[in-house]
Amino acid sequence: MTNSQGKTVLVIGAARQGLALSRFLAARGARVVLNDRRPADELAAARATLGDVPVEWATGGHPLALLDG
Repeated sequence: MTNSQGKTVLVIGAARQGLALSRFLAARGARVVLNDRRPADELAAARATLGDVPVEWATGGHPLALLDG
């Protein structure tokens, strides 16, 4: 993706690669939605890793509604 500015990007999985990709895309102006099947209370370490990176979290499953934009 060469131009992320203003685009909405869904990243599936809040493990090492998902966190790195979320940070990369947010730094380039994308609106990042980070989805993970684990519930929010199990993702405290992942949230802390991202710190103040502007990411929207969708946790507890992979709802198809996330694909609607």
